[in-house]
Parts: sequence; C-alpha cells; structure tokens
Amino acid sequence: MPVSHPPSPETDALERLVASNGQELAECVRTFGPVLYRLAQHEGLPDPEEATYLALSRVQVHCESWTRSGLPARVWVLGVARQLYRGLTHHRDLQEG
Repeated sequence: MPVSHPPSPETDALERLVASNGQELAECVRTFGPVLYRLAQHEGLPDPEEATYLALSRVQVHCESWTRSGLPARVWVLGVARQLYRGLTHHRDLQEG
C-alpha cells in the first residue's frame, strides 16, 4: 500500500516528478535547488553548483524509490544528496591524499 505524505511544496514537487516518470524536474529544481546548494557548500565541495546538478540528477533517476521509502520528500531528497556529497568528498580526499 502506498504511503500517504502530508501536503507540502516538497511533496508536490516530488509527486509530480514521480508521476511524470522523472520528466518534470523543473519544480524540484525550484523547490530543492537552494537547499541542495547550501548543503554542498556545508560539505565543503569545491563546486556546489555541479554537486547540486548531480544531486538533482540522482533524484530524477531514483524518484520512484521515494514512494516506497515512506520518508517525507525533503528527508528523502536530502538523504540522496548527502550520500552523493559524502561520496564526492571521499573521492576528492582520495585524489588529494
């Protein structure tokens, strides 16, 4: 049985993305882009804009996983981004070390 998420701009954006099979990304960019950018800055990534693009791309590809996760939209998107950003940070550290 699908999980019902409380209405919010984040939920609406992700529901629209899922319903369009990943084609309707513009609302997710507007809704999540600024917070993903700030998170990338917080993680110390050298190019927060590129990191934001990569995170939104991953959200787009894996958006159908959100419905099965049972998580609020914002929590799921930030979790996807944090996992990606930590991987990018780890890769950068390996290259520098």
